[in-house]
Amino acid sequence: MANNMSSLDYDELTSLDYPELSEYCSNISEKINRNEINFNDLNNSLLFSFANLKRFENYIYTDKWLEYLRYISYDIYLLVTGGFMGLGVVKTKHPELYNAYSPERVNIMIYVLQEQENILTWFQSNLKHFYYSKNIDSAFYFALVSILSLDGLMIGHYLTKNTPVISVKSKPMYNEFKSVIGYENLLLKKLSAKGDELREKCYEGWLDFDSDLEENEKNFFTFVIYCVALNALTMVINNKDELNIRLQSHVGLIKKMIFSLVIKLDKILLGYFSNGNLINELHYVYANPGPFNDVKNFDLTIVDESRFNEIIALLLPLGNKYVDPLCRLIFDEKE
Repeated sequence: MANNMSSLDYDELTSLDYPELSEYCSNISEKINRNEINFNDLNNSLLFSFANLKRFENYIYTDKWLEYLRYISYDIYLLVTGGFMGLGVVKTKHPELYNAYSPERVNIMIYVLQEQENILTWFQSNLKHFYYSKNIDSAFYFALVSILSLDGLMIGHYLTKNTPVISVKSKPMYNEFKSVIGYENLLLKKLSAKGDELREKCYEGWLDFDSDLEENEKNFFTFVIYCVALNALTMVINNKDELNIRLQSHVGLIKKMIFSLVIKLDKILLGYFSNGNLINELHYVYANPGPFNDVKNFDLTIVDESRFNEIIALLLPLGNKYVDPLCRLIFDEKE
């Protein structure tokens, strides 16, 4: 592999194996954090993002991220450490993800920190370029990494209580952000499910009527980012001819990504947008289930796409409203 990893081009990245891709991504992420590589350079961000796409490509095409009403998380940020069960479980149940991480390449503690920083950099660099330059590739990458890793990023970075210095909650503008977004209004929408037979049946087992606004902050911040990601994917759909030729083969993912976001967004507010009918409009086909319902991959079948399109029409104005305050908060920008 070339010594100057930051100088690799797309063809060279395609030729790398998993440990080399992992090393490349870690190297770029570290250099960005040391200001040795310009975080604002679009070409750097896109090469870095393409390398991550190649790393996680096999995992992405298992479609495990389409899962949404099961207790096991498939969040790639959380699975960096294998949770409480350790990396051995990831190696057994998620070999595609384990290969992408290639944890044997470095000391385990270094590996965990590198991979968490890698996902954060992947997320923030593409959000920034989607927001400031409306780059189509960045919009695709931002939506993809949001779907794959947002739960983990909320716990491990943005709303963490353990390191308040890097938490958005510690920023002076956070209270203004909550007011602009309308967290109290989101809470009312969520709580309006109480006593609604269809909505309670739709999310039976996942109902949460906690009226404490602070306890809902993680879900509402996630809701904001998912709305912005949905807008990003809509921009990609409307301009897909502008996608880098290396992303053209992944266009088929976009519809699945959009439906995944709609499901996630509707669940956060307990069926507010679907009036509790969403689950009736889709089916999951579980392929190759193993012991303990260990599903190897997923296939999402949509019964009525028009219902999803109606919900998307309700969500898109929210994404337009949220993108400015979200990016000002994350990137410490003032109006």
